Amino acid sequence: MDLDSVLQTVRSIRPHPDHDQLSFAVRPLPGDEGVGWIGRNNHSGVAILLGVSSERHGHPAVSLPLIRVRHGVRVSIDDGRSRKEATVSILECLARDNPSIELFVRTVSGLFVGGDPPDGESLGELIERLLDLFRDYSYAGDAQILGLWAELLFIARCPNPPQVARQWRSHAASRYDFGSETERLDIKATTSVQRHHELSSSQVTPPSGVTAAFVSIMTERVSQGTSVGALWDRVLSLAPDSQARIDVECIRTLGRDWQTARETSFDMAKALSTLRIYPVTDVPCLSDLPPGVIGARFTSDFNMGRTWQGNPPSPDGLIAAALACAVSHRL
Repeated sequence: MDLDSVLQTVRSIRPHPDHDQLSFAVRPLPGDEGVGWIGRNNHSGVAILLGVSSERHGHPAVSLPLIRVRHGVRVSIDDGRSRKEATVSILECLARDNPSIELFVRTVSGLFVGGDPPDGESLGELIERLLDLFRDYSYAGDAQILGLWAELLFIARCPNPPQVARQWRSHAASRYDFGSETERLDIKATTSVQRHHELSSSQVTPPSGVTAAFVSIMTERVSQGTSVGALWDRVLSLAPDSQARIDVECIRTLGRDWQTARETSFDMAKALSTLRIYPVTDVPCLSDLPPGVIGARFTSDFNMGRTWQGNPPSPDGLIAAALACAVSHRL
């Protein structure tokens, strides 16, 4: 099941005027007939109804302004030929606007890739993804769009995109964009004429035994450049095993206006020609904070720092990938 087929199915559903909140006009999930349905009524933009056992899944009901999750609900289902009742888990997008509906469908559709019936564990993972997206479903600022563009550029240009994609934003609370057991990498991008980047004190003090570095990129926003969407699609094709997570991370970053933000373009040639790698220990920083100060953010002039010298800590690690990006463009 792909996104286009699911969206086509959603558009084909016409809810009846007399449907209440527990009555849905439905179609079978494409390729998964018998597992669940896509439904609509006059109270939600779109809903996924799953026949997952409510006695065993153990996941609580959730209600947010834009989504609602309920389990063990008795509903009336109308597939256009007949009506019947079923007990289901309902995942509803309460928003009616097309971008929100597509975001919801895009996130949910990843659960059914390959046609495996959802179980309690996969349902729980899906619910967490939905909550992460819709809790803070706002609009992205220019810095967030540029940051995502630069991170996608790094994945697309590195020697091993599938491996690097798996190491991208591996933990929501991470202080770095990419992480492995022994290496950390953070991408810093600017459209300024100066190589100035905002850092946190925690970024310049990596955990013991971990080598960390910054990738510094200078670029500019241009109408005919390389778009966020083009890099997003490129990374999806290069790292097929991480497609669902890549989609979630991109949409989470771009927020409510993600479809429009996909069209934002920057100068890729300038970005690659200015790409430099700096050890976290070799950029101006505030590492020793005064007593009582737990953390700080500051702007560092990387032109006063020193770029990476010598070999990377691992020949197939994140820092080696960054160095390879810089070298490949200059060859």
